This record gives sequence, C-alpha cells and structure tokens, in this order.
Amino acid sequence: MKVETAERLTRCFYDKNNKFEIIPKEDADSIFDSVEKEFNIELKKGKRQEMLLLAEDLPPGYIDSTYILKKGLVSINGDKTNIGLANFAYNALSCKSGYIYGAVGQKATLDFLYKQQNKFKNNDRAELNKENIDFIFKNYGGRPSFDCCGLIKAYSWFDEETGEIQPNRKNAIKDCTADGLYNLAEVKGNISDMPDIPGLAVHKSGHIGVYVGGGEVIEAQGNKYGVLKTKLAGRGWEHYLKVPTLKYINSGTFKLSCKEVTLSEEKIVNKNEF
Repeated sequence: MKVETAERLTRCFYDKNNKFEIIPKEDADSIFDSVEKEFNIELKKGKRQEMLLLAEDLPPGYIDSTYILKKGLVSINGDKTNIGLANFAYNALSCKSGYIYGAVGQKATLDFLYKQQNKFKNNDRAELNKENIDFIFKNYGGRPSFDCCGLIKAYSWFDEETGEIQPNRKNAIKDCTADGLYNLAEVKGNISDMPDIPGLAVHKSGHIGVYVGGGEVIEAQGNKYGVLKTKLAGRGWEHYLKVPTLKYINSGTFKLSCKEVTLSEEKIVNKNEF
C-alpha cells in the first residue's frame, strides 16, 4: 500500500511528452493541482505556502529513478551493449544523480551515507566527513548515487525487469575500481586514437567515465558535482577502453537519449545529430 501511494505521488511531479519522455514539472501549483486530482483532496493556498516553505529545508526529493534508469537500455540476446551503457549514463544524468564513494546506484539516504562513511573511514578518497555528508544529502538526497566506476558497474549489474542492482547476475562485470576495470579491458588504447564509438569508457589514473559520442562524456565526478556531462577534451583523459562483457554493436540506428545515432563499423556516422 505504501509503495502504491508513493508511486501515485511521484507521478504528480512529472509529465510525459508525446515521445513518452519524462519531464519534471517546474510549476509548484501544477504539482499541487495534480496531487489534488490524484488523491481527491483540496490543498488551499495557505497549506500550499506552508508546504513550499517546508520544502526549502528538505533534500531534492525521491523520484521514480528505476523507471528513468530503464529507458533505452538496448540489449542483444540478453547481452548488455554499449548503447545500453550510454543510455544508462544519460538516465543517471536525468535523475540528477549524486556521487558517493563506493556507490553503485543506491539512493542517497543518510543511512547509506553513514554506512559508507564507516566502511571507508580509513580511505581518504571517500571524503565522507560530516560537512560532505550534509552537502550530499541536501543536494542529492533521495536520488541514485554512484562513484565513477560504480556508474559503469551499475549498468552491468542492473536487472532491466526488476530495476534491482544484482552484482551476481550472469556476465556481470566483476567488482573493481576504475584502474581495475582498465586493467581488465582487452581492447584499449591511447585517448588520441579513440574511435567515435558511444559506450566506450575513458580513463585516467583513479577515474573513469562513459563516452556518449559527439565529444562528450558522462562521469560521476565527485561529492560536490554528482553525475555530470562534460567535454572529452580538457579533462586529462589518457586512455579509452571497451568495457568488458559488453557487446559493441556494429551497425544500425538507435535512440541515444533524445537523439538518433547511426552506427557503421561501430562508429557514429551521422555526427550532425550532436
């Protein structure tokens, strides 16, 4: 019953356009109107104002991230693909996901933050002191969270039917760090030689991101930044690699976020889409 009510409430915060894409509502009164209609209640002006003032002190809020993360995940005969990875990265971006060291798609709750703080208390890279925990919860609370390699592992471990993260699923990437994933890759090279293939990973010491085509990368960058889309150039990337266990699609036309991309010999040929 609680889950059903939460799903009904979540729907009040979003619209769908004619492409069935989820568009967050930006007008508060539109959200209140949807809540009134969905639950057959009345929210008068004074109550609406009280709720808006309360919302200023709350984290960003809980969204139906499972629904969003499932969008456009192209698989072939059950195998995860590079197009699926690129779309998963876009979906994580759409969720306005946060960064938490060691996270693989978990919601950014205080319980999870304190759990990670304790788990990595002797790891300086985690940077999970009280100030950073407060910042993460205030800015990303309730949203999915990843670290840089966790963004890639989460796609590999993601059950597209249930939306659950299952590290033991068939053909899943082994649990590893950014450098560990680079070492596992059989196909890799210098960044200067990287082909324009969406779903490649880009790597530098201690960090990894997802190349999505058009000279752009989606990466979980750090506590203060969350999941961002950045330019490939100027970020110090040293290597590219094909992510182990993924099937790299040779040809065809596919939806990549809101764009259609055409591949030939794995590479993007309709670059005008970017």
